[in-house]
Amino acid sequence: MSVCNKNIKKVISIENEELECDVLYVITKKERISKIAINKILKDIEKRGIRRVVLSNTLNQNEFLKNTLNANDIKIIDGKILAEFLIYDMIKYIANIQKREIEKYEISILINDKNNIRMEIIKKVIEKCNVVNIVTCNIKQFENLKEELQRDYGICLNVTTNTSKTLLNSDIIINFDFVSEIYRKCIIPEKAIIVNIFEDIKIYSNVFKGINITDYMIYIPERYKVFLKKMKRFNVNLIYESILFNEYITNEKIKNKIEKDNIKIRYFLGNNDKIRGREFIKIIRKKHTKNKSIKTLDKLK
Repeated sequence: MSVCNKNIKKVISIENEELECDVLYVITKKERISKIAINKILKDIEKRGIRRVVLSNTLNQNEFLKNTLNANDIKIIDGKILAEFLIYDMIKYIANIQKREIEKYEISILINDKNNIRMEIIKKVIEKCNVVNIVTCNIKQFENLKEELQRDYGICLNVTTNTSKTLLNSDIIINFDFVSEIYRKCIIPEKAIIVNIFEDIKIYSNVFKGINITDYMIYIPERYKVFLKKMKRFNVNLIYESILFNEYITNEKIKNKIEKDNIKIRYFLGNNDKIRGREFIKIIRKKHTKNKSIKTLDKLK
């Protein structure tokens, strides 16, 4: 979808050998979209039998439109599922910039709801990193994973509900689904690298001197670039996630598709802007002086 307001202007069908997409254009001279226009959008979407949509950068800021689509069981692609598949690649990206071996990182994973995708991702991280902690409100759901790793690999996985001590020596904290209310209770290292997946938790703190990652950007495969030239107002991560779920259903096929397309992290975003490589280097240089911790995160958003 692209820019919006009163009347639907046209629908353009874009196709290539791997992708078919309808782009719905709506005329607007104002920043706000009227309820009438939103109802017209919804009616057109339902008429076409569309159950998943990608919103343009402009429309992604419109909460009323998003709430209306959600209320009508229209899935808004947000890049979060793709982000989960790319967790290990994110760690590799950080390690490459900091010129450290992945095995030397202590990784802590904040997670309450597990599923097959997340289990595969976590296992891959555990197999590569010497120290991995899982912080969760539901320890029982990770008992089988803990036993499997101990039995098959001799790996002792630390699974705990303790948010006050477990994170203290963490280099990287992967926050799968801790919302800000729970996250606020965590005690984290002053110079940790935090990757937020489910919720874009922003930290405005005078004491936190680490890196808080709220979003990411990928390199898009060459063969999709012609297609994307017609969709300049869209986030490429969202377009690529829509490609995955347009044709590829099983987790294995999605994983294979990502590997085949050689999807890599281009850069990370923080509270307001792109996070530059030198910021990661500065963190690693300072981290090994003295590892302080923050008792509470004073400002989250």
